[in-house]
Amino acid sequence: MAQQGSDNSYSDEDNEGHAMMTATYMSYQSLMLASQGECKKTHGGTSSRPNTVNRDRVGAHNRLMNDYFVERPLYSSDIFRTRFRMRPELFKRIMNGILQYDNYFTQTRDASGKQGFSPYVKMTAALRMLAYRYPADENDDYLKIAKTTSSDAMKYFCRAVNAVYGDEYLRRPNNADMVRLLRKAEQRGFPGMLGSVDSMHWEWKNCPTAWAGTFSGHRGHPTIILEAVASYDTWIWHSYFGPPGACNDLNVLYSSPIFNDVLEGLASNIQFTLNGREYHQGYYLADGIYPKWSTIVQAIPDPQGRDKQLFTRMQEAYRKDVKRTFGILQSRFEIIKGPCRLWHGQQIGELMKCCIILHNMIVKDNHNEEGDDFVDDPSRYNVVEEPTVLNRDPITITQYLSNRAGVRDTTCYYMLRNDLVEHVWKEYRDGNLNV
Repeated sequence: MAQQGSDNSYSDEDNEGHAMMTATYMSYQSLMLASQGECKKTHGGTSSRPNTVNRDRVGAHNRLMNDYFVERPLYSSDIFRTRFRMRPELFKRIMNGILQYDNYFTQTRDASGKQGFSPYVKMTAALRMLAYRYPADENDDYLKIAKTTSSDAMKYFCRAVNAVYGDEYLRRPNNADMVRLLRKAEQRGFPGMLGSVDSMHWEWKNCPTAWAGTFSGHRGHPTIILEAVASYDTWIWHSYFGPPGACNDLNVLYSSPIFNDVLEGLASNIQFTLNGREYHQGYYLADGIYPKWSTIVQAIPDPQGRDKQLFTRMQEAYRKDVKRTFGILQSRFEIIKGPCRLWHGQQIGELMKCCIILHNMIVKDNHNEEGDDFVDDPSRYNVVEEPTVLNRDPITITQYLSNRAGVRDTTCYYMLRNDLVEHVWKEYRDGNLNV
């Protein structure tokens, strides 16, 4: 009997201890859950529910249409051209092209049934950021479009413009283009000139720290280089964007595809005569840092004699075409004038490419409006354009090396420049300059 009482007492004590441990554990769990709930409530300083802004999207669209796009808008076409950098007709043509390419610009309804932003609003938001370097959230004041939507609109706009219009407005000069360029070059006293080449730097504010040394040159801050070839009308025929700012113009040229057409035998066959000597390829004007190649003509440093001085003065004036183009490009799209705040190199490249395409579209639209002869009579000049062959066999290594040696021929460089000096002096020594 005594043994049985002892077993019962042990059993009661075990049950009581187990109950105390369970109660303690449950109390601990309750305290932990309560503390986690307080942390979730206070973390970040904002509530879990988003603060939705009831933007008047329809009203913003109607206001934009009444200001610029109706039959009798509030602002004239001249004001539109100043603010949008282009005529209304070109704006609508670009919009129609990107609407067919990307459904992002098509007006739809969101999940709640509200009407989305119109393509006019999205394209205007993108152009304002490109033209005026607006912060993304500044479009909210007039267009009632949020910061993230503005950023997305610019990103999709650049991609659509590059895809739809890149082939046409970043093309090589065709036969009609060559004729027009050669005609203007002959009028200016430089037969065979196809344009001028130079580089510009774009500051990269958000360059990764690990890359800062590579992208920083003599300017003291990270930059990205754009090499371009521009003609007298500021059309950009060649663009090479991406080399780090530590490179100079010579380093950029060595990695550039600017003369790939000549090396691969794809360039148009140009023939012109200087002082009785025939030449079969065009050339670009450049400054003194570039190499002495047969496809580049430079000024004469410290020219002696009136003929060399006249040639140098005219060469230095005409090679500023590309500098003038850079100035117009940066003034037209101020986003590439100030520091670049993008992070990813691909987005930066798409943005620069889009600005160049839009610039060329505006240049051509201005020519059409002013009635300038964008196409001339090809029979006046001996320009032979090779037919396009889809399955063309690559040239042999021997042909490639021969073309490369021809491009880098220093003897031909001096021969061409001396012939140009004599031609310029013969034609313009009396001051009869036809710019």
